[in-house]
Amino acid sequence: MVEDGRRICELAEKEGIRIAVEFHGKTLTDTNESAKRFVEEVGHGNLGMLWQPTPGMSLVERMEGLKGVLPVLANLHVYHYAGEEYRALEGMEEEWRGYLEVVRGTGRDHCCLMEFVEGDSVEAFLRDAVVLKRMLKGVK
Repeated sequence: MVEDGRRICELAEKEGIRIAVEFHGKTLTDTNESAKRFVEEVGHGNLGMLWQPTPGMSLVERMEGLKGVLPVLANLHVYHYAGEEYRALEGMEEEWRGYLEVVRGTGRDHCCLMEFVEGDSVEAFLRDAVVLKRMLKGVK
């Protein structure tokens, strides 16, 4: 997988494309730590990691996970997941402000990708976009 990762990074770089991995259960990159380790083992500047707050973890665990992957962080998946459903981002605004403050400390540019929204609706997406823009303006 590491050799394939390097090969893919080389091919993508020639096309001006950046590669990123994220952590998902039951995969090679199923934790913050394993995703970071994979990026580091590939060792190619064209590979980074996408981060998202893992449901089922405490805020402290999420924040520690984010801080641990900052050296390889590419971008963020922004959403609010609670229980078994996606909810309005506004309900997690304070928590996300904390994440954004930590990420700002990298000194690099990062994108915020709105991955999931309440009810998969366009209206919810637009409301969450307003909240995200408000949060980004407030990051010091």
